[in-house]
Amino acid sequence: IVHRAESPDGTCLLTVYNRDIKIGRFSQEPRITVITDYPDDSWSTVIYSGIFQGAWWSPDSDKVVLAFQDEDVSRLVLHGRTTHSTSNLNVYLSTGLKQGELGKYDIPDTDRVFPEIKYQFLQWSLDSRSMLIYYSFADTAQSLHEGYFWYNLETGQVTATLELDA
Repeated sequence: IVHRAESPDGTCLLTVYNRDIKIGRFSQEPRITVITDYPDDSWSTVIYSGIFQGAWWSPDSDKVVLAFQDEDVSRLVLHGRTTHSTSNLNVYLSTGLKQGELGKYDIPDTDRVFPEIKYQFLQWSLDSRSMLIYYSFADTAQSLHEGYFWYNLETGQVTATLELDA
């Protein structure tokens, strides 16, 4: 066990293992198993590749953000407790970022599904609707852009962007 976190309301328990539980042994590549126990005695299991970086429950205990380092890519995953869904949060953040004021920069696309933008989860809003995110990317002219923004889960919008001076 590398991490264990109870939801704020105390009804769910998230446990992170540094191995693939289904195989029952350590894998050659870094594998992580995340098991969430729910109050009705149900549970979910998701296996990820990479190195576990952290987990943060929303204040309403309905969502949890998981962070992984997978080779040179930082990945954020959003798991919804009531929706029983898991989303690649990087894709949603990149879409919101490109549609917001940071979309004025020429963000290079890669052969991956999403552009090479480094994200770091910082905190939930008190109403559990938004997340404060740190971002960092180099545009096509190789100028570094970094700062913070709020991402609203309901609208998919990036707001209150603060770009740090280089």
